[in-house]
Amino acid sequence: MDGISDSPESKVTGILQSIWSLLFAAFFFFFFWLPDLSSLMAKVMLLLALPSWWLSRAHAAWPSPRPLLLLLPLMVYLASMTLHEFDARQLGRPAHLLFAVILFVSIRGIRLHYLWIGGGVVLSILPALALAVHEHVVLEQPRVFGRLSGGDFGNFCAALSVPLLLAMLPSGRPVAQRATLLFCSVAAALIAFWSGSRTGWLIMPVVLSCLLIAGALPGAALRRLLWAMPVLVLAVLPLAGSGMDERLQRLVFEVQAYFSADIAGYAGTSMGIRLESARLGLDLCEANPGLGLGYVEFKRIALRMAEAGLISAEIPRFFGMLHNQFLDYCMLLGIPGVLVLGVFWAGVFATAYAAVRRAPDEPARFLALCLASVMTGYFVSATGGSMFSSTKGTVYFCIALLLLLKLDAEARPSLYGRDPAVRRSLPGGVPT
Repeated sequence: MDGISDSPESKVTGILQSIWSLLFAAFFFFFFWLPDLSSLMAKVMLLLALPSWWLSRAHAAWPSPRPLLLLLPLMVYLASMTLHEFDARQLGRPAHLLFAVILFVSIRGIRLHYLWIGGGVVLSILPALALAVHEHVVLEQPRVFGRLSGGDFGNFCAALSVPLLLAMLPSGRPVAQRATLLFCSVAAALIAFWSGSRTGWLIMPVVLSCLLIAGALPGAALRRLLWAMPVLVLAVLPLAGSGMDERLQRLVFEVQAYFSADIAGYAGTSMGIRLESARLGLDLCEANPGLGLGYVEFKRIALRMAEAGLISAEIPRFFGMLHNQFLDYCMLLGIPGVLVLGVFWAGVFATAYAAVRRAPDEPARFLALCLASVMTGYFVSATGGSMFSSTKGTVYFCIALLLLLKLDAEARPSLYGRDPAVRRSLPGGVPT
C-alpha cells in the first residue's frame, strides 16, 4: 500500500486535489467580499482544466452524456438564434454553462477536500456581514447590495442561511462548530432581510421545505428545529428594522394598483414591472407557441410598446426580458424551450437529491446541502427574475452546479461512466 500511495502518479493527484480544493474554497470565501477576485479564480480554473484533465487520467474514463444536462439552457439560446436572429451579446452569460462542463470533465478524476470547500462557504458569510453592517448601519442605506448587482447579495445569502442552520442541529458537533454555524446562519438571514429582496425572503421557506422533504434532517434533529426556528426568527426580525414592513406594504400597494388599473401607482415599480411583463409574455407566448419570437424580435416589440406608452419603459431594458425564466424561454423558443428548461431543472433537482441522500461522509453531505440550497434559491429567483440576471451571479451558480454534479458522480459513478481499466479487470469483462 505504501508503494502505491508514494507513487509519482499519486503525488500528482494529491497536489491537484489540494490546488483545486483551495481554489473552490477561496472562490466561495471571496465571492461576497471581492467578487472580481472570485471571477479571476474562475479564469484560473479554466487555465488549469486541460493539464488537470490529463494529469489526473480523467481522459482515460469512459465518456458520459450526463454532464450535457448543464448545456440545455445554452442550447435553447443557440437554437433560438439559429431560427430567429443572432445576437452574440446574449450568449455571454449562458455560455458559462459550457465553462462548468469543461471544469467538471477536467476534475472528474480528482477527489476534492470537501471539508475545505464547505469551510469556504461558511466563512464567506463573515465578510458579507461586514459589508452589510457597513452599508446598513454606517451608511444607513435602505437596502444592502454588497459588491454584487441586483438581488444576488440577499438571494444567495438567503439560500445559504438554511443549510447553515440545519447543519448545526444534529448531535455530535463540537460546541464551537455549532456556534459558528448558528452565527453565520443568523448573519446570512439578516443580510437577506437588509437586502430588501422579497424574493430572498421567499427563498428561505422554500429552501427549508425542499431540504426537509429531501430528508436533510434525521428525526432527532428535526425536533430540534422546532425550537431553533423561533430562536432564529426572534434573533433576526428585531434587527431587520422597519424596511421589511415598508417593502411588504409597497408590494401590496403595487399589486392593488395594477389590478385596479391605477397606472400611476404601479408603472415602473418592482411588482408593476413583473405583472406587466407576465401579461405581455403570456399574450406573446399565446400568439407564438411553436418556436417563440427570439430575443431580438421581442426587444423590438417591447420597445415599440414602451414608446407608445403601453408598457413601462424599463421592460425593454431587462436582460432577462420578462422577469420570469419560463416566459423568457417561451419567448426564445416557444413551448419546446419551456420543456427543455423543465428537463434541465428536473435533472438539477434529481442530482441535488441524490447528492444529499448518498453523500459518503459529513463534509460531502454539508456541501451538498449548501449546493442544493443554492440551486433551489436560484430557481426561485430566476422564476421571479431572470435565469442569467448578472454575470457574477451566473458564475456562482455554475461553480455550484458543477460541484453538485461532481458530488453526484462520486455517489452514483455508474451514471457517469467508469475508467475502462476497471471494466477490463472485472471477471468476464462485464461492465458495471
